[in-house]
Amino acid sequence: MISRFLTVALLGCAIPAARIAAQPARVEFASAEIAGRGIHALRLVVDTSGPAREATLEISAPEGTRFVRPAPGQIRLGEGAPAVLVFHLFVTESVLAGDLQVRGLIRDGSVATPILATAVVRSAPGFRVRSTDSDVVVGFDGNPVAIAVAVQNTGNTPLQFNVTAPTGTDGPAVAIAPARFHLSPGGEQKVAVSLRAARRSSFTTEHTVACLFEATANDFKRTEQVIARAVFVPRISDPGPLFATLEGGVEVGAVFADGHRRMATELSLAGEIKPGLMLEVYGLDGVTTALGSQLGLARKDTWHVSLDAPGWHATVGEARAPSLGFLEPAVSGRGIVTGIRKEGWAADTFALRDAFAGSVREAAGVKFAGPGETWEAGALIQRSRERFFVQTQRVGAFAGDHWMWQGIKGRTQIAVAEPAGGGAKFGFAQSIAYQGKHARVDARYEHAAEGFFLRDQSSESRSILAEWSPGGGWTLFGGANQSSQTGRLRTLLEEQNNQGRPADPAAVVELIHQVATRQESVNAGVGRQFSLGTLRSGFKHQKRAGELDLKREFSEDGYELEWTSRASEPWWRLGTTVGRETGDAGSSRFAEYQGAIQWNLSSRTRFEGSVRWTKALSGTRQGFRREGLYGQVATSYRPAKGWSAEVRADGYDYKDFASRAKIGALVRFPLGNHGWSGAMEWTRELGTGGAAVWFVVRAPLSIKMPWRPVKGAVGGRIVDRTSGAGLPNVMVQSGRQRAMTDASGRYQLPAMEPGKHEMRYQVPANWTPADEWPESVHLTAGRRDSLDLAVVKLAGLSGEVVVINTVGQSRVAPAGVLVAEDVAGRRHETLVFRGSFSLSLPPGHYKLNFVSELPEELGRQFEAEVEVGTSGVTPVKLEARERERQLRRTLVPGR
Repeated sequence: MISRFLTVALLGCAIPAARIAAQPARVEFASAEIAGRGIHALRLVVDTSGPAREATLEISAPEGTRFVRPAPGQIRLGEGAPAVLVFHLFVTESVLAGDLQVRGLIRDGSVATPILATAVVRSAPGFRVRSTDSDVVVGFDGNPVAIAVAVQNTGNTPLQFNVTAPTGTDGPAVAIAPARFHLSPGGEQKVAVSLRAARRSSFTTEHTVACLFEATANDFKRTEQVIARAVFVPRISDPGPLFATLEGGVEVGAVFADGHRRMATELSLAGEIKPGLMLEVYGLDGVTTALGSQLGLARKDTWHVSLDAPGWHATVGEARAPSLGFLEPAVSGRGIVTGIRKEGWAADTFALRDAFAGSVREAAGVKFAGPGETWEAGALIQRSRERFFVQTQRVGAFAGDHWMWQGIKGRTQIAVAEPAGGGAKFGFAQSIAYQGKHARVDARYEHAAEGFFLRDQSSESRSILAEWSPGGGWTLFGGANQSSQTGRLRTLLEEQNNQGRPADPAAVVELIHQVATRQESVNAGVGRQFSLGTLRSGFKHQKRAGELDLKREFSEDGYELEWTSRASEPWWRLGTTVGRETGDAGSSRFAEYQGAIQWNLSSRTRFEGSVRWTKALSGTRQGFRREGLYGQVATSYRPAKGWSAEVRADGYDYKDFASRAKIGALVRFPLGNHGWSGAMEWTRELGTGGAAVWFVVRAPLSIKMPWRPVKGAVGGRIVDRTSGAGLPNVMVQSGRQRAMTDASGRYQLPAMEPGKHEMRYQVPANWTPADEWPESVHLTAGRRDSLDLAVVKLAGLSGEVVVINTVGQSRVAPAGVLVAEDVAGRRHETLVFRGSFSLSLPPGHYKLNFVSELPEELGRQFEAEVEVGTSGVTPVKLEARERERQLRRTLVPGR
């Protein structure tokens, strides 16, 4: 019985012991996946079965890692329960992505148990970019400057780098070395960024360039930027004009067209001839060509002289009459326009005459306006004489008022005109506008009786437009318009001819397409704003009559859809109209598509284009909407400062019309470094074979006005006081104006406004001003002042500061400041560290003093005088001796 009980007890004790002993010692990461750099926990689980005992632990950290605290060499086993020990492993960025293994060994007597922990290191890319230079670097006379940048891979993944520095046409030239490189984890790369000014300038130029460092690795892609700021200071010999100048240019061009060669010349000058009085002179001996030109010389001959002062203005020559509201004279010609202004009031008078081969138009009048043009009034006398029309004339007057009531802005105009041989004709115009948070309303009414205008022109119109925005990007709109206007097409063609542009077929066809004599329309629709743009859709009903045939009237019902982008780059608009057009010959269904785009493809390239395509779907074409294609495209490119190129084309292919297309190219380019420029333009019409070639040269003009000094200048020479030789590369600065001394020590600041100007200087290393340089200068208009300065080369002063105790032993004095004062009272200071100091000083005689927390009786002993020579280093030793102290003892009675 007793033996059976002992057997069961022994078995009961042995079974748990065997179960516990079956658990091997192991080490494991707290997380099976780690992100790389950082501190990560390790758990060591040991077998604690059996009696208590000591075991040896041998565990090592993999390459690129270390234990935060050293792992213990001995661990305790036994005592009947599992034990967990926690270690912390620091993983650096040099550990690559993949498996990370920690190996070890537990020696328990003669038994050695290996342990192994494995974790997966995730890819953790990262990098750091820093500039090793100051924020701003200075280059002299256009020479390049270099900025050093350090790139460091701070992650555990190899990275591929690409460095770029995009600049515009006026930006500096940037060279990057290396521009592409590979960095392993923990690696570092020095990158040199060199900046050179795009061109030499007589003024200080500042450039800011963003250097983009793009790092990629598999799916990782990140860009950091370093801002490089460079200042290029020129060496100039002339300060620029000290007197007011008339600035402008002369442009001379030659055109070869239609087998003939003709010349054109343009002159322009402008400037402030007296304080507040501006003068402008302009003259053009132009040439009219059938194909026109983009250069501004293909216009009629014109000239004008204008004076503009704060209280008055006057123009003689080609000018335009001031606006007389509803009584608009629509006259621009040669004559005189004058006006006065005082405390917001204005009065203008004019007398103009336009004379052409087939017509003469003359007008004279006066206009008055109140403060801020709250009201205006005027009178007009006008006459028109044409070869194919009878002479007409009119006399009229108008008055207008701008008002506001309850947030509604309005303009009311009344006018009366009396044509020759007829009674008085009246005109009235009223416009109102309201802009609220969710609603907008614009309305206009205009009426003028027949004969109110010259010739057979008349005008009457009514219109209203309303929009409501309930929110959420939605807009509801609607409107109506009714207008009747005659003589508009003829007026537009005359204005084009008056500007020296003959009737181009494409332009005439487009004007006929756009101009209507009578028009009625009603439209309504809805709009919605999206992230990509604004979508508008609606229905429009209209009636209209063409300018060339007043008896033919067309009606149209169409559904419109338009999408306009919200982004500015690229900006585009797409639209379509589908509907039915009805006229005398029946009706037809049509579809019209329109598109336009403006896109800066890069900082140097721009593209613009528009197209309209009209298609008759069924029925009998009415002819007002011309079936066919019309389009315009233009591409421009600016490769460098002063250079530009443009290619353009426009034309149409309408049914029942001969197709017309015109192509052209224009190149502008600089000529030398003195502001001259040139241009060449070629235009060709494909249908007729006509062509024109322009060659143009422009030269700048600058005429000095000796009676009006406006600026002053300062310059001089900076020399070595000892030898008299000039010192180069000294920067002299006043505000944003900077100048550098040349090899002979001469400098010249650009001309500046008269008055007081602060001065700053920057001398090369080891040089210093020989005396006090002025902190400011006072400039006088029209005068060049000379400011000569002297420098001296710095010499060295070094030494030590010691304290000697009563037994003759020396010790280093505590930290303090050494002060060196010259005979003029100028002080130079430097820190004393561990009893030593070093200081650069101009040659001369100095008093030395050491300032510290030592007692005053010691501080007074640290005084000396020294002579600093012109070369080498002058040694000096400052000593202070402690005095022996006498202690007085007081005897207490009984002790």
